Amino acid sequence: MSILSKKIADYRKNWNSDYKRLGDNLPLDTPWSMMIDPSNLCNFKCIFCPTGDKELLKSYNRPGGIMSYSMFCKIVNGLSDFDEKLKVLNLVKDGEPLANGNFCKMVRYAKKKGIAKGFKPPQMDPL
Repeated sequence: MSILSKKIADYRKNWNSDYKRLGDNLPLDTPWSMMIDPSNLCNFKCIFCPTGDKELLKSYNRPGGIMSYSMFCKIVNGLSDFDEKLKVLNLVKDGEPLANGNFCKMVRYAKKKGIAKGFKPPQMDPL
């Protein structure tokens, strides 16, 4: 086994240590992951993404906007009521999260409330 193959195998072994099959854990007492969209606006017009197509969004009557900090805090406070932490909190969905001027403040608040498990990939030596 090459050095690279061993490092990849070690990484996968450590990464899967907290793995649980969803089907074996239903119904869930706590969501495993959550997507919160700080902004559903984006200044790009990627051809594969509906967010950049203003006419498509208009046809679905989907308004664009920036989430308020108070709404974000309300969501995070609700998530902190669960017995367990989320495995993953994604602060992006349809838009560019950095379009929200409170994005860094939101990250700090969610981290302070401790609603999601931190993920630290195993340390690997550079190749």
